[in-house]
Amino acid sequence: MKGFLFTLFMLASPQLFACSCVAFEASQFDKYSSHVFIGTTESIEEHPGLRKNKYTFAVTNVLKGNLESKVQVWAETEEAACGFNYKLGQEYLVYIDTDIEPFTSGLCSSWSTKSKYSKQDTGQAIEFYGTDKSSKGT
Repeated sequence: MKGFLFTLFMLASPQLFACSCVAFEASQFDKYSSHVFIGTTESIEEHPGLRKNKYTFAVTNVLKGNLESKVQVWAETEEAACGFNYKLGQEYLVYIDTDIEPFTSGLCSSWSTKSKYSKQDTGQAIEFYGTDKSSKGT
C-alpha cells in the first residue's frame, strides 16, 4: 500500500510536469504575443498565497505594439509552472499577450538581456522587429 501511495504522490508531483521551453525563434514567439518590449524591473509585489508576483517594468524599447512607459506583468513564482522570478533593476526582453488580463509572462516568454545565453536571442528579436517600432505612452 505504501508503494502505491508513493507512486500516486510522484505522479501527482508538479515536478514531473515541469515547464519545458522550445528553442527561441522570434517568428514563432511573435504569433502568440501582442506586445514585445525591453524593460527594467522597477518594483516587485509579492503574492505568496497566489504563487505569483506582480512586476512593474520601466519600458525602454517597444518592439511590438503600443505600451505605456510602465507596464505591470504577473508571473508564476514556481518554475515547474513556467514561472519566472524577475530581479529588481535588471533588464529583460518580455513577450506578453494583452488580450489576456492581467498581463502575464513567464519562463519561456522572457529573459535577461544581459545573460550570456540570451544575448543571442535578444539580438535575434531586435533584428526580427527592428528598433523601437511603437511610441511609448507617458
